[in-house]
Amino acid sequence: MSAAPSYIVYGHRHAVRLVSRLVAIGLLLAAIATVFFGIVWQRGPDTATPVASNGARTTPAAVSVHHDRTGNAAVPVKPDVKAPPPATKKPRKGVPAKPIPPNSKIPVMVLNSNGISGLAHKMAARLQGAAYPIAYVGNADRRGLPTIIQYAKGYGPAARKLARIVGNVQFVTPLDGITPSQAGKAKLIVILGT
Repeated sequence: MSAAPSYIVYGHRHAVRLVSRLVAIGLLLAAIATVFFGIVWQRGPDTATPVASNGARTTPAAVSVHHDRTGNAAVPVKPDVKAPPPATKKPRKGVPAKPIPPNSKIPVMVLNSNGISGLAHKMAARLQGAAYPIAYVGNADRRGLPTIIQYAKGYGPAARKLARIVGNVQFVTPLDGITPSQAGKAKLIVILGT
């Protein structure tokens, strides 16, 4: 009795793997073909772009006409399909929805959080030079905050504009930790930090 050579067993396993892979590839191709033909079948033959009598390409709705018994076009018919609503213009990115008010109309509060004496007054003078009215200058309740600009509702774009003027601003956020009553008339608050 002799044992079967190992290459025969290996060859059988290899053949089984090959056949199973071929079957899997065949099933995948069949699924792709089914999806493709399903899409084509749903569209139907009427999705082709017809050509009008003058040779220009038209949409199917534009050439929908009744034909009399002689085959001549008689009366144009309104299409059964409703036209999609007209596209509305979306605002472009980077363009504010409404214009930023002039600097002279945006009161600013300047608070010092870093402990350097007179820094808030220097920043207030700089902002006044840029036409901002100063509502209040003083010290922040907390020390060691980063440089922040906070803004009242609707003043986000104006706060980002002010951040470019102030420079080295780490955060531009809505009012946080300061109530509107504490802000008073100020629409923007500059907290000078470390």
